[in-house]
Amino acid sequence: MSLNLRLKDLAYGCVAKRTDNYGCAAGIPLKISLDGRQLKDRDFVSIAEHLYDAVFEAVSSSGGVGILDVHAERNRCGDAGVKALCDVLISLRQSQVATVRALFLFENEIGDQGTEDIASLIRECAIPGDEHLWLEEAHLSHNQITHAGALCLMETAHACHYPRMGVAPLWLRLEENGVNMNALARHMPAHCKSKKRGDRASGGRNVKSGECGVARCCQDTPPP
Repeated sequence: MSLNLRLKDLAYGCVAKRTDNYGCAAGIPLKISLDGRQLKDRDFVSIAEHLYDAVFEAVSSSGGVGILDVHAERNRCGDAGVKALCDVLISLRQSQVATVRALFLFENEIGDQGTEDIASLIRECAIPGDEHLWLEEAHLSHNQITHAGALCLMETAHACHYPRMGVAPLWLRLEENGVNMNALARHMPAHCKSKKRGDRASGGRNVKSGECGVARCCQDTPPP
């Protein structure tokens, strides 16, 4: 079997229904599983050519909008690979086939150019009136992102008016990159500096008032 055919099979085989319904009150919980395969940029480019049809097929069999958890962590994905992945995810959102709830890209080789494509995905998912379909989590630790890339993501989220009241904020992880967090903090709103993030492991991911968590901003009414 040729490499391209194997990657096509992987594209169709990696899409499946999630076993949980977290964050999917208004859609079909789906998971893209490409994690831990040592996939390189060229592999992601090849997979992306078939991923739209694979997700469309999974959604069509159930009806409704797909809510994707995209697992592509622990690979060798760089900027070209993440662009190919984000482009197809954006196409899925624009055609109202599926949206991305969580993006797992930690332990890869993504740099600042790649963060621009992730920022584009954040913008395309952030359609006013469809706040329940916005991106909620972006796990980007252990990559090659610098201050410029981190600032690009933060400014994009701010321009899209995160956090959304009554809906999960954007949970952005950037540790173990080339980011000076003290310098980055100067660009952060005061309500984003809380060191308390609540109990992420709890079933509903609830937190106490005044604490931050995956599903809740530390302030009920954060300043603009």
